[in-house]
Amino acid sequence: MSIRVTIKNPDRPEGPKRAQDSGTFGQMVRKERIALGKTQDDLAHAVGTRRQTIADLERGKNVGSHIVFATLGALGKLVEITDARPDTESMRKMLVGLDNG
Repeated sequence: MSIRVTIKNPDRPEGPKRAQDSGTFGQMVRKERIALGKTQDDLAHAVGTRRQTIADLERGKNVGSHIVFATLGALGKLVEITDARPDTESMRKMLVGLDNG
């Protein structure tokens, strides 16, 4: 089973963003930081770390989980961990689609 991390932004109607790997997660953090008009230095200062650590996170490199959570908090984001397996309704739709194909 894999874990999907969802970044929720209640102020944006497009819905939550999901990442299943560190590279995608880093890209999401970068986009959110830029959307808020923050630099890597701004974010690093808010988190209490070096700018290079934020750059590493945005490139999908390993950083401590405390950095990840502090960064998301500084960006005003929530994290939701969900089961990556499809739910019953999604499975039904996939199977119906196979029968019709």
